Amino acid sequence: MIKKQDGQSTIEFILTFTFGMSAILLIFNSSLNYTVGYLAHYATFMASRTYLTVDTQSSTEGQSLGEAKIRARESFIRFNLKKFGVSDDSIHFRDPYHGMSSSDYLLVGAYATYEREIDIMGKLTGDTKSNMVSESYLGKEVTRANCIHRTCFSMAGGDNCESFDVTLIDNGC
Repeated sequence: MIKKQDGQSTIEFILTFTFGMSAILLIFNSSLNYTVGYLAHYATFMASRTYLTVDTQSSTEGQSLGEAKIRARESFIRFNLKKFGVSDDSIHFRDPYHGMSSSDYLLVGAYATYEREIDIMGKLTGDTKSNMVSESYLGKEVTRANCIHRTCFSMAGGDNCESFDVTLIDNGC
């Protein structure tokens, strides 16, 4: 005896359509995550370049680094990543410090950390978010204050250069 199979094709269509749309949305969201990642990485790179080159010609190193961070943050914000879920506060800086080894000095620059959803609907992966990091360590040019300190140390053997009646010029710090 043959049973009626009315509605079988409708159920198959609904199941296949749901699976197909989920796969398409997963691929779309992955593409969007890659695009946002590339844009965030370029914004981080531009912020790191700004941080690398800004110098206020001040005699205090802290003032130059502070101004460099402000300008680099402005450069990052200019890309308006808030529209893609990356906040303006996600940019951070790794500062140079005295006594730093030459290999650590290459790791001076900017980095951004943010979170992105893996699945748009939240059905395949739940509410899991992926932690994204964009690093751009270009190294930091020596500030004028640091250059003065180094030249003074090489000439006087210490940090006390106020007693000298000379102008120290070094074109290569």
